[in-house]
Amino acid sequence: MNGEMTYIPEVHEGLPVILIRFKYNPLLVDEVKKLPGRRWSQTLKCWYVPDTKENRTRFELPVSVGLPSKRNLPKVGKVNKIALNALRERLILKGYSQNTQRTYYYEFAQFLYLLGDHNANDMDENRIRSYFLYCAEKLNMTLRRNCQSIYQRTRHKETV
Repeated sequence: MNGEMTYIPEVHEGLPVILIRFKYNPLLVDEVKKLPGRRWSQTLKCWYVPDTKENRTRFELPVSVGLPSKRNLPKVGKVNKIALNALRERLILKGYSQNTQRTYYYEFAQFLYLLGDHNANDMDENRIRSYFLYCAEKLNMTLRRNCQSIYQRTRHKETV
């Protein structure tokens, strides 16, 4: 887009995004406002867009394929790595798009990160619900209806 802007892949509110940073310039702000899906982050004090193949191409960033790199993932306790891998496999077998896989994977990894060394398999419905309330109230995350069932999908045997 512009040489005065920097583009940084990052995780914001549990989702993969590309931060757009630049010194304030009304012309650049107008340019950013033309981008589909762009949002302003009050906490980060910068604009961002979803981390998609299209946006990576637009900003001349390497196009990532598949799930997020370990560098961008929250650190998941050893006890829950099996659950995270089970979700990854299930998403692939279900045929979800790369973007959906990435979103679900990040959100579930964030959940597991907050659990620390507590086993995800020991969570009951009330504890999971309190996690989603925490995300909504404390982290100001907007939760999609289908994201609330991510964890249950990994716990129950489903036919593919």
